Amino acid sequence: MNIAQSQSIPVEKGWPLLGVLPNLFSGDPYEYLKNIMIKQGDLVQLNIVTQPVYLASHPDYLQRILRDNYQNYRKPDMFYKLGKDVIGNGLFTSTGDVWLRQRRMIQPHLHRKALVHLFADMAEAIAEILNRWELLAENNIEVELRKKMGEIVGNVVMYTMFGKEILQKEEITDLSQRVIEIFKYGGESLYSSMVPEWFPIPGRREFENNIHVMKEKVSQIVAKCRQEKESSASLIQMLINAVDEDSNEQMNEQQLFDEVMTIVTAGYETTATALTWFSVVLHQHPQVLEKLQAEINQVLGGRAPSFEDIPHLIYTRQVLMEVLRMYTVTPFLPRALNQADQLGNYHLPANALILVFYYGVHHNPRVWDKPEVFDPERFTPERIAKQHQFAYVPFSAGPRKCAGDEFALLEATLAMVMIIQKYNVNILPNQTFEARLGVSLSPRNGVKAILSSRTSV
Repeated sequence: MNIAQSQSIPVEKGWPLLGVLPNLFSGDPYEYLKNIMIKQGDLVQLNIVTQPVYLASHPDYLQRILRDNYQNYRKPDMFYKLGKDVIGNGLFTSTGDVWLRQRRMIQPHLHRKALVHLFADMAEAIAEILNRWELLAENNIEVELRKKMGEIVGNVVMYTMFGKEILQKEEITDLSQRVIEIFKYGGESLYSSMVPEWFPIPGRREFENNIHVMKEKVSQIVAKCRQEKESSASLIQMLINAVDEDSNEQMNEQQLFDEVMTIVTAGYETTATALTWFSVVLHQHPQVLEKLQAEINQVLGGRAPSFEDIPHLIYTRQVLMEVLRMYTVTPFLPRALNQADQLGNYHLPANALILVFYYGVHHNPRVWDKPEVFDPERFTPERIAKQHQFAYVPFSAGPRKCAGDEFALLEATLAMVMIIQKYNVNILPNQTFEARLGVSLSPRNGVKAILSSRTSV
């Protein structure tokens, strides 16, 4: 790579002193940054207070950062310190040998071949919540859709992680709500970590209390499972029994706790958000919903889905994949350079802070044809074969690709199919779905809807 041939990186200066920071906390931050990308190019320097941050939005750059030279791109402390406060040194926050060892031990239990053992609990958890919605549907009660999807995912996470008998219903509801609050605070604090320490961030006390309660409850569950040593299909039992092939050792108490927290918190937020956007899309595109209903009726014929049915729900999977492109649940990945590197024609110095802009790549008109058009047909096998390998990265890519991607896709597919079988989700008019800055791409003002039973239609 010839540094002498490097081009100057375009700069978005923003406001005096604060740079682009005010724009990230007002309006839709991802649309704002997407428009900068479209105007300035696929690598842009953003001024955020005194910190230059580089926004990378092209598959070639992602391939370099996430695979070809990934060891040169570390997790920056300013972003991941808060993550360690929440989930410890789990798979999401760990690095080096610790990460590699944990990845080897966890990955097999989240692989598709292992998910068949969790499917029954997953389906039962979803059905239980959908049955609770019947009174809401009968009485035309307005609901906040993000919270209702959170109920589903919270139940699934608790059932599959701990087994359905270990927690009371009230405990599941309480822990689910605490996860929501933790992620809300975490998302807002993540990017404000670049502002001076004296800058007030509301909600710190509530955040610390929620973390304390979560850690206490998870520790009790881990201790109980280790003591009883029951053999079950729950994820926690699988993790307890997991053995590192190189050292022949199992996870110690702290490692097990950190991984449980990682799966519970990360798995909850991302899937609940994806299901919310899924419902928004079906409301906006009734022809897609009609085609989905036809496929579900053809494959299932009115019965409950089985694990073996999932591969036959081809169009359903394509719709989900397009939802995750249009509404990239995890919009960013922060990285920092160990040593200077070259992205295309641009030279980046050592210690440069980079935001790998997944949302930007997915909306980049230089990468996708008509990226603002919702088109599930993008994900036919023929069109997938023509895509750049790093053009579609809802779960990241490379060695550190999300270990739970197949779990999340199965859960989201199953939940949406079961919802469509049982309910019409009628999203109320006169709503806008502007996103707020956070760990996930969540609608700032939520999504208000009324449920109605399909069996009564």
